Amino acid sequence: MLRGTLNIRRAVIFLILVAGVMWGIVDRNLSNAIIRDQEKELKLYQLYIQPMEELVKEIRYRQHEYDNHMNEILSMHLTVDNYEELVKKQSTYIQQVRSDGMNRFLPLLRISDKVLAGFLYSKNVNAPENIIVDIEVKSHEIISGISEHSMIEIIGVLVDNAFEASSKEGGKVVICLV
Repeated sequence: MLRGTLNIRRAVIFLILVAGVMWGIVDRNLSNAIIRDQEKELKLYQLYIQPMEELVKEIRYRQHEYDNHMNEILSMHLTVDNYEELVKKQSTYIQQVRSDGMNRFLPLLRISDKVLAGFLYSKNVNAPENIIVDIEVKSHEIISGISEHSMIEIIGVLVDNAFEASSKEGGKVVICLV
């Protein structure tokens, strides 16, 4: 009788040990998967933080340019003799400034996902020369059920496909964030 109880105890202890080892293996694999995902996200941040910094520099440069344009418009009255000529000259100048696309990167600064903003900026800057890229931001809060690196991969493939489809005859690629 004592011998049967001892075997049951050993079996229970053995099963507990096996379950503990299995739980440890599963936990380690899950931890490794989480670490791999975090490493991918870190690499993504490192890759696209530089374009984001370039975007901020570009906006600062454009702001300086904008200030210069405002000063030019404000001082035009010194170079013309009458009101009609002033209005005509200012209108022409403003149309030129608008056509330069000074604020085309401004919506990217308002996106909640700064890595995505840096990525889209780099895609825009590195677009083929014969393609016009227009980025429309309808929602500044980017919420996704997938990981950031997966989202960047998917958007990257879509943008590259759009560039490829448009590059033969040249055209316009519109990237719309809804």
